[in-house]
Amino acid sequence: MNRFVKIFSILSLITLFSACKNSGDDTPGYTPPPQEEFAYVSNVNTAGGATVDTVSMLRINPDTGVLEPLTPAFVNVGNDPYDLIMTPNGQNLYVADSLSDTVRQFSVNTSTGLLTPLTPASVSQGPIPYAMVVTHDNRFMYGANDSSPGTIHQYQIQTGGVLSALTPASITTSNKVWFVTLTPNSLFLYATIYQSPGEIAMFSVNQTTGVLTALAPATVATANEPWHINVHPNGLFVYITNRGSNSVGVYSINTGNGQLTEIPGSPYATGNGPIGLAIDPQGRFLYTGNSNANTVSIFTINTGTGVLTLAGTVGPIAGGAYGLEVDNTGNYLYVANHASNTVSMYAINQTTGLLTPLTPATVTVGTNPRFIRLRR
Repeated sequence: MNRFVKIFSILSLITLFSACKNSGDDTPGYTPPPQEEFAYVSNVNTAGGATVDTVSMLRINPDTGVLEPLTPAFVNVGNDPYDLIMTPNGQNLYVADSLSDTVRQFSVNTSTGLLTPLTPASVSQGPIPYAMVVTHDNRFMYGANDSSPGTIHQYQIQTGGVLSALTPASITTSNKVWFVTLTPNSLFLYATIYQSPGEIAMFSVNQTTGVLTALAPATVATANEPWHINVHPNGLFVYITNRGSNSVGVYSINTGNGQLTEIPGSPYATGNGPIGLAIDPQGRFLYTGNSNANTVSIFTINTGTGVLTLAGTVGPIAGGAYGLEVDNTGNYLYVANHASNTVSMYAINQTTGLLTPLTPATVTVGTNPRFIRLRR
């Protein structure tokens, strides 16, 4: 009898220990708490009389989607910051200072979201750096320059996030380069050439050295003034905003050689003056920030053909819709309003893609905000 009691006691302890051990991620049906997401906005404060330009730092409330300024709420950058880019691992942020001809380098505190300048705090990127993109494996960064002729600068990302120029340090394009993007596997890079009519420059990426090589043919035609460019999450389509034509262009990707072909029906009409472009992580919806109309155009995406269907428009919004981003969950859209010093915040209907303003509908950031990027 005593032996039975001892065995029963031991089994009870084992059961209790297992229950305690499995009260975390290993328990079937257990949902871990959501990972913190943070947002960063480039602000051209000197345009409003300030002495320094800044990047706003904000936390995304996981329950409501509302952006909440961190403490401190800003970090100083160089002159006239334009685009900014987060590394896929969320450990570094880079900011293009277009009138300083430099890129600012920061480490990201993954718990608090706060930015800390690296040493050195910046690296040179030639005349008028505008936009950047980082490979999926965090090894290389490419920066576009709004010079004539245009250039794309090539960097290796060293341990800790410091940028080191490749050899050659840059490649030349036919005209000003405004935005760049990569396929999800980082095999090909595409860059918008800002002119009328415009072009997309196409490159292969050496997977060992990171050096870009122009494809043959090297460009594909677009409508007037192509601006922002994004690749669909499935890696099969490229989307661009044509600011001078009030449209979105759609191109299929030959996954073998990287060549682009405009699909039938493209381009698709947007509001007046589209700049920013965002696609939700599941690849179902596409949004454009229409800076002249102060609206956001909403499209559904046929993931098999790339075809866009206009689902609706929201606006007028706070003013000067510029850059926009969808959060990692696909539940929220954020729009940087260049003319009103705010970011508009929306909930995304998961069936239709339509937008509903959050409460509050906007959050105040720095002066003349341009682009917003998220730490995912």
